[in-house]
Amino acid sequence: MISQIERQIIPAVAYIRMSSDKQADSPERQRAEINRLAKRDGFEILRWYEDHGLTGTEALNRPKFQELLADADKGEFDAILMYEQSRFSRQDIFEVIPYWGQLQKAGVRLITCQNGEIRFDDLGGLLTAIVGQHGARSESLTMAKRSVSGKKQKLINGHHLSGRVFAYDRIVFDETGKQIKRIGHRETFRKSITWRVKLDPSTDRAAVDAVQFAFQAVQDGYRVADVYEEFKRRNLKTSLGKPFRYDGVQRILQNPIYTGRTISGRFSNGKFSRIDDEGLIIAEDTHPALVTVEQFDDVQSILRRKKQHQVTTAAGTFLLSGLIRCGTCGSSFHCSHAVNGSGEMNDYYRCSGSHPDKKTKCVHPTVTAADLEREVLKAVKNHLLTDENLKRCWAAYANPEATINLAGQFEDKIIELKAMIATGQKNLILATRPEDFAVISDQLQDWKSELRGLQRQSVDQQSSNPGIEPLSLEKLRECRDSIELADRKLIAVALAKVIDHIIVTRIYSSTRQRITTAKVLFRSDSYFGEPIEISDQELTRRPWRIMAQWIIEQKRLVSLKEISKNFKTTQSNVSNRLGRAVQCGLLQKVQGKGWADGEMELNQTQWRDVAAWVQSRKNPTTVDHVMKRFELHRGLANAHLRYGVQNDLLKKIGNRHWVDIKSELKSTGYEDILGWVIEQDRICSVAETAEEFGIKQSQVRSYFAKAVEKKKLAHHPRRGWASLTADIPFVTAEDVEDYCHEKRGHFDVGEICDVFEIKPGQVYKIMRKLVAKGVVTKDEETGWNHITTV
Repeated sequence: MISQIERQIIPAVAYIRMSSDKQADSPERQRAEINRLAKRDGFEILRWYEDHGLTGTEALNRPKFQELLADADKGEFDAILMYEQSRFSRQDIFEVIPYWGQLQKAGVRLITCQNGEIRFDDLGGLLTAIVGQHGARSESLTMAKRSVSGKKQKLINGHHLSGRVFAYDRIVFDETGKQIKRIGHRETFRKSITWRVKLDPSTDRAAVDAVQFAFQAVQDGYRVADVYEEFKRRNLKTSLGKPFRYDGVQRILQNPIYTGRTISGRFSNGKFSRIDDEGLIIAEDTHPALVTVEQFDDVQSILRRKKQHQVTTAAGTFLLSGLIRCGTCGSSFHCSHAVNGSGEMNDYYRCSGSHPDKKTKCVHPTVTAADLEREVLKAVKNHLLTDENLKRCWAAYANPEATINLAGQFEDKIIELKAMIATGQKNLILATRPEDFAVISDQLQDWKSELRGLQRQSVDQQSSNPGIEPLSLEKLRECRDSIELADRKLIAVALAKVIDHIIVTRIYSSTRQRITTAKVLFRSDSYFGEPIEISDQELTRRPWRIMAQWIIEQKRLVSLKEISKNFKTTQSNVSNRLGRAVQCGLLQKVQGKGWADGEMELNQTQWRDVAAWVQSRKNPTTVDHVMKRFELHRGLANAHLRYGVQNDLLKKIGNRHWVDIKSELKSTGYEDILGWVIEQDRICSVAETAEEFGIKQSQVRSYFAKAVEKKKLAHHPRRGWASLTADIPFVTAEDVEDYCHEKRGHFDVGEICDVFEIKPGQVYKIMRKLVAKGVVTKDEETGWNHITTV
């Protein structure tokens, strides 16, 4: 009978997600439901994947979700159990379809407690999944609006929603309005969701005085930089406990919260709904003010006048205005002035995309205007203004029949691409095979990118003036040798005629090093070559890179003192800056000697000599051995040993030793030390043993103590250690006394040291005892005399 047939156990995993830490009971509720599902349908849960406090609208930010997808391809389980479909994802349908396709291809089923299995192998199941995903997405939008509505009401009621504010403490009240706690402006505190917070002037009087001083100083005619210097003199710290920066002082002067008002929505960045969707929310008298409204408005007027005076620039100040685009999000760059941490005003090109941009993961690159303009002008001089390129431009201009009207071709191609995109979107919804999901999605992205590029080219083609590019090139050629000193307004106009656009991209390496690159694309009738690439090394002329380039140009090892003298800075500053150059591989550091080009080859003969010498030794070799034998610095000795390992001549054992690659020796240990001392058949000191094996003296002492405890070695005080079988008698005062009675006469230090094989210090100690005993007398000039001699 069917009831007698044992049900087959299906291997599965479970996934739990909660959007907020405030949903404390959500994981346990999901876990209980999933366990019931597994027990009912015969699933064996191998492991649990849980993402707590993470939104379902973003897959890349959920580490356990990404781990789940990676494990699905390994074939260890057949199903994923969830409470409901929204736990898997609340993303848009087109964003979640690739994940469905991946699971379908891996043969992994999606099963929920609410609606059972989500099927992708038939049209009905796929449509049901799409409808469910659309519902999950819509629910996210509704929750976002509900959350924003609640925050708006709290703000109107005068509650403080954000975190710490400099010079204001936070007073926490419970549901009944009873005060719970007062939190300092530099303290952190996690409150209950039902509690309310209000601001009150801080008990830290220095912070309150600093805010009032800042507003008064600006009213009295002082600059923001002067206020910043005064903050530094007072050694003031921010609410995060860090020293103030110039922009931190500016934020205090521009924050209306110090007037007793709460204005929300100025910096909202909600994904679906924002507090400022219907305008700013202004709540009056929500907390005690530190400055008056009139004083705050007066300071804002002063700052605006100063900003207008600083930002107003002459035409042509920014040569590349309107030509730069972000390589990540596609946004244009805007020109701006900013004050760095030292209070200096600099010009920049900045990405204009929304910040933060969670869809494109754009880091919103910023490049110094002087650096980018310098490299673009260099590219213009080296590629556009050559005789060959100018001849080709004039040849194309002189033969108008050869110029193809691309506007019509662009229009036809644009219409064709739009039709293909519409068809592809329909096919994506109707696709049933898992491999089709990823293919169609990738193809749609490629078509959309191609469409945007054609639309830009069509606009450029229609707006271009035939024949203007060769004339612009001739204007640039006239000042080619001094293009950096030419009229910036004329140069800016000419560059706009010959450059199509410039793409600036910023990424971060695995070591979190910031890498910024640029690509210059010239107009097709101005330049007939490939786009010009500008590397990070050329684009970012930071102090550490300038130092590194100078060292590379020296083509030798440069000392710390020489670099410090050349750049007129401290040696600690040089070391800090060149550390990054070493990380990037531009330089290599030779310990105790200096820095050199990272690609500088070492003396090939010397490293081979070092490798041969290490191979000839019976005991493991340390860096100290090589340094002493070949008179090398530590960094160079290490490099020679590494070359020996790379060329399969040596191998490293432990952390400090190298041996022949064919040797069976292991890292120096207790047995090695014990065997060597026994082999010497004499007293061995700690210093001698440590030098022989290249280990610390403290480690040698511990080995000797262990050997004495196990009765393998004997300890000779003040002399060292030796084997128990070695013929080395212990020397006592009685032994020396007997010798003095036998010989009588005169004794000196050297004689007794030779007879008893002990050190002079031990001799003096023993002879003092014999003088006190009356066996010998001390002779200040010649040593000691036996009592009978006296």
